[in-house]
Amino acid sequence: MAVAVPIPAWLSPVADFLFTGNEANASVEAVLLVLCLAGMLVLRGRPFRGFARVEAALKRWAASERRALTLALAFPLVARIALLGVYPPPQPWVHDEFSYLLIADTLQEGRLTNPTHPLWEHFETIHVFFQPTYSSKYPVGNGVVLALPLLVGLPPYVGIWLGCSFLSGAVYWMLRAWVPAHWALFAALLLLARESVMSGWMHTYWGGAVAGTGGALAIGATARLLQAARRRHAWILGGGIFLLAITRPYEGFALTLVLGAALLLWLVRSGAERGKRLEAVLVPLLVSMTATAGFVALHNYTVTGDPTLLPYAHNRSLYGTPQSFYWQDPVPPPPVFRHKQLADNYRWQLDVRREVDSAASWLRSVGWKMKEFWLFFIGPALTIPLLFLFTGRRPKRLGLLMGAVGAVLLAVNCYPFFYYHYFAPIAGLILLFQLLGLEAMRRWRPPWGVHLARTVAIVLVLSYAWQIGLDMLHKTQRKNADRPRNQVERALDEMGGHHVVIVRYAPDHDFHHEIVYNAADIDSSPIVWARDMGPLKNQELETYYRGRKFWSFEPDQKPPRLTPYQGLRF
Repeated sequence: MAVAVPIPAWLSPVADFLFTGNEANASVEAVLLVLCLAGMLVLRGRPFRGFARVEAALKRWAASERRALTLALAFPLVARIALLGVYPPPQPWVHDEFSYLLIADTLQEGRLTNPTHPLWEHFETIHVFFQPTYSSKYPVGNGVVLALPLLVGLPPYVGIWLGCSFLSGAVYWMLRAWVPAHWALFAALLLLARESVMSGWMHTYWGGAVAGTGGALAIGATARLLQAARRRHAWILGGGIFLLAITRPYEGFALTLVLGAALLLWLVRSGAERGKRLEAVLVPLLVSMTATAGFVALHNYTVTGDPTLLPYAHNRSLYGTPQSFYWQDPVPPPPVFRHKQLADNYRWQLDVRREVDSAASWLRSVGWKMKEFWLFFIGPALTIPLLFLFTGRRPKRLGLLMGAVGAVLLAVNCYPFFYYHYFAPIAGLILLFQLLGLEAMRRWRPPWGVHLARTVAIVLVLSYAWQIGLDMLHKTQRKNADRPRNQVERALDEMGGHHVVIVRYAPDHDFHHEIVYNAADIDSSPIVWARDMGPLKNQELETYYRGRKFWSFEPDQKPPRLTPYQGLRF
């Protein structure tokens, strides 16, 4: 059960304004940073004497590579379990989350897709299609992680935790190509917490961690191959590219182009070593890339009937979403929308696409995305290390690092939409830049550089503590309250039996909060969710599901209303 301490009603609007969202967290972090910097100057670093013992303990832990990697893998899991009292298991709420969960349920059934239901028009919903098969539009990767715990009888949110654990271990391994073990472990435990333990990557079903894992593995393997041609690193590179291809194929392709160019240049310049390098790298990469292409083609063929047609693109041909790149004309709507929520989604995406119609509007869009990028990955405290990044020694493979980040940043700014997991393939690189900046900062004007680096670490800890404390005192009350759909599921589960819930939306319903989503095997589900299509069409459901209890659910009523369904009566 969530720990929630009520606050006075008259303070609630103030708390909502001050303590909600990434901008509020950044504002608090900036205040903490100013206060801690002032304290550092006034006290001249005296409170930092205990830090030497902490840093010595970190070095002892990192002395064993295996032990450090184990700690990096375990930390997100241990932290998430420890915070269960503050953050209960997430409830799916946004339509993307249900679509990912459909992938997990489909995989648990031992399939890549599902047969089309004879009454599919009643179940039609956002980010899911029913022709030629019943499937999510998204790549399969995030669903794989969500499906893993289902195979052993655990709930799918455990897969979210596992994904963040994999990300932490992969980032630690990647960072070891540039920094000592204790620095890499420090980043996996403290810096990465911003993207894992403290972010939506851990607390929603949207994902980001799996793509981040793929990017970290691919970047770390490439850096090691450029130092020495070893076959195992080529296999790891292939594995990282595979993860990118089944999670974020577009941004992953941009990253892979840069890594491939670096490896090609490395081979061209190899001279007498070329044969040895080709032998070590070429065969593993050819095998892994062929396997990746083969799996993607198989998945496409199984889901869409065409090995070259991605489910994402097929969904666009059916519903007009997602919208196009900026250099393309907007995607036209389909001939007919059977449900208002699908039409609302199309119009919203079209409006967002049309907002960028000139160089000036594109620059405004880039500015907004970079602001959101900064808020999520960096923030005030970690901006300071970035200012020191190029004041010290030149990082190894600087061109590779900058090219990889630049390629993904450019790719993300070629289309209208933005969510933080779009940048997931370079999450490890962002941490590397922060870490290199902290290293350079510590060498600046001793001992003040060391004091400044320790101040940044203190601010991060205080910022995380502030965020957790606020969620305990205020936000948790509403954020972890049962959603309308979850309330119905719990009530019907307690009742037992088999049910059909016909959902009737208000005209002003927010389509982002969709209710109608079903399991992979709809007919075997205890609860079937369907759209209200009027008494005549609803009678198809009554005939098909004869023997089930029928309910009418109005989620937009205050409070949401569940009543026995009254269909046609003759």
